[in-house]
Amino acid sequence: MSIRTRQCPECQAAVPLRTRYCPDCNALVNPNAPEDPIKKAREDGEMKSLVLMGIGGMLLFFSFGFFLPAVLSEPGFLWVSAPLFLIGATLFAGAWFVRRRTSRRVTSMERDLHVRCEYCGGTNHRNDHRCAFCGAPIIDRTSSDRI
Repeated sequence: MSIRTRQCPECQAAVPLRTRYCPDCNALVNPNAPEDPIKKAREDGEMKSLVLMGIGGMLLFFSFGFFLPAVLSEPGFLWVSAPLFLIGATLFAGAWFVRRRTSRRVTSMERDLHVRCEYCGGTNHRNDHRCAFCGAPIIDRTSSDRI
């Protein structure tokens, strides 16, 4: 089975149709090529956890800002500081859970559905014979190591 290719507009190298970037010059060849699902899951989880940590960090910062006047002179600020602290700490815990869930999801996806390319690190379907990202041959070590 031969792989259909196209020519890279930058370096004129032959690039498989399903490849997003040229393996030689890294130029964008096919913007409609499939995106690595594991990379997308990692980026989504990272973004969610960063947002939660950012908002939680701001709330913790302001809770300590209200805690200082509560200790020094006005105890009424303690009623503002305590809920901000609890909400900020809860958001930080939520970020930790999001990172943990994302890590488990990525591990499960890599184990069950995909094989990592030895050359570019892209994740391909277990039934593919060539990497969708760089075109290199895929060797499924999990099935060949079992004798």
